[in-house]
Parts: sequence; C-alpha cells; structure tokens
Amino acid sequence: MKISVCIPLYNGREQFLKEAIDSILSQSAETPPEIIVLDDASRVDYEAIRSFYPHDVLQWHRNEINQGMVRNWNEAVRKTTGDLVLCLCQDDRLLPEFLQTYLEIFRNDPQTLLCSGGRKFIDDCGVEVGHHETVHDRSRIYLLQKQYRLEFHELLRLCLRNGNAIGELSAMMFRRKDFDKIGGFDPLFSHAADVDFALRMAQQGTVVYWNRPLLERRIHRDNLTWKNRSSGAISRDRVLMFERYVHLGRVSPQEKARFLVHQSAKSFYDFFRALQGFCWQAGWIAIKNIARFTRWSPVLYLQYLREMMSGRNVDAR
Repeated sequence: MKISVCIPLYNGREQFLKEAIDSILSQSAETPPEIIVLDDASRVDYEAIRSFYPHDVLQWHRNEINQGMVRNWNEAVRKTTGDLVLCLCQDDRLLPEFLQTYLEIFRNDPQTLLCSGGRKFIDDCGVEVGHHETVHDRSRIYLLQKQYRLEFHELLRLCLRNGNAIGELSAMMFRRKDFDKIGGFDPLFSHAADVDFALRMAQQGTVVYWNRPLLERRIHRDNLTWKNRSSGAISRDRVLMFERYVHLGRVSPQEKARFLVHQSAKSFYDFFRALQGFCWQAGWIAIKNIARFTRWSPVLYLQYLREMMSGRNVDAR
C-alpha cells in the first residue's frame, strides 16, 4: 500500500515547515511516502525550502488565488496518488514510527477507513511541553486499551458530548478512495472540518483510535486554534456539528439532554474566554449560544460540574 503525506500550507514559519518535512523523511516505514506541499497563495517566500529538497522527494504546488483552509486541504489530498493519505499541518511533526504503525492497522483490517491517535505537545523550539487538558480531552476518554475500534454511533456520542473525541487533522490517516467517496472535507466548517470528516467516514466503515502518542503537535500563539477561538469560529462549528448530527444517531432523550448541557457549558466557557481576550464578536456568539442551549437541568449540570472537578470523564473506557 502506497502512503501519501500532504502538507496544506499557508503563511507558515519556514523552520516549522522544514521540521515537518524532515519528520516525514525520518519515518521508519518500509517504503518512502509520497510528499506533496500545496501552498495556498502564501505571502512567505519558500524558495529556500523548495530548492533544498529534490523534486523526486518533495512535490511543490501553489494556488495562485487563496482557497481557504478547508478547500486547500481538499486540493492537497486530490494531488496525492497513494492508497493511504495523511494531511500533516505545517507546524506539526511525526514521530518516526507513525506511518508504519498506521500502515499495519490498515493492512490488518480492510474495514478500517480512518485511523487516528494520541499526541504530544511541543513549543516553538520543538521541546516537549506540558499542556492543560480538560476532562473532555480525548486523552481522558481512551485510557485502558492500546487500540479502539469505533463505529459511527459510538463516535458520534463521544464527539457530541466531549468535542473532538477522535483527533486533529495531523493525527488522521485515511483511505483515499473513501475520501473521494464522501466528497472530502466540508468547507462549511471553519475549525471542525476534521471531526465532521471523521464522523462521515465512520458512517461508511470502522474508525480506529491508536492510544499512543505518535504526533508532536506544536502549541504557539500563531496556531490557528487561537485565531478560531477569538473569532468565534470554534463556537459556530460546535453548534453546526450539533445541528448536523444530533438527529442521526440512536440518541435517547437523556443523552440529548447531556449533549445540551455540554453545549451550554462550553458556551459559558467561550464567553469568559472572549471577555479575557476582549474578543467581543466571539463573546456575542457565546451569549446567543447560552440563550439557545441552556435548559433547567440541575441534576445534569451538577453531574457535569462533578466530572470537571474530579477530572474523571464519564465516557472513559
């Protein structure tokens, strides 16, 4: 099976990009992967990096007009020729055994359409750092097993109550034929297109979560997550995700009530974060979401609060 790794690029730091490419070249996989970079009309001159890697090692493409993040993801994937594809974010790095580990998972189970996994966090200098993980982080959900097979309805419940319970873009590898089958990533999402993509893939087959950190995710102030939080994009996508999927699963009234509590609690969190950062647009979006999702469910809110204070996720497995 041929592996392709694409890097959708936009105004990234040259050093981070070089480290990302080098981490792909340092893989222990039995055959070298295809590497494709798609520059979405960046204002940064990457000629030094382009000329450093031979064309047979790195294929470089550029959009003349900016397509936006999610559309650039789609175009990058469509330029690949591998059976399995990984989209690596421009500032993240792969640990050496990443590709080979995922390859074996796909080889062993033809029903697996997408595989994701754990991650470590690094700073601007590439040094591993601690990171405050909330009780709803996926590291608090997958605790006991090395590998989890997740069907659609289970993954849906985990995501609607916890947020991203499967992993960010850089942690996901998927079958190219199934990417084409479902139409790729949905540009309606500004931030959560990767989670929506995983859920739509899960509707077609099995998703696997590998409970070991094989990705180094870089945390820095230029990180897109910071921008999406301040603009309110994360809040908007959370609501869009809820609206799209809450009626698709076999969801009981009690489960739906728990999903609403999560939406309400996260909206309060968004509001206070917006106040701290003087992000008035994000704050207004949060207020509207609070009014929409808050229900009189004191028992469920107490359960949610107890979960946050104890640090024990009720969905842990």
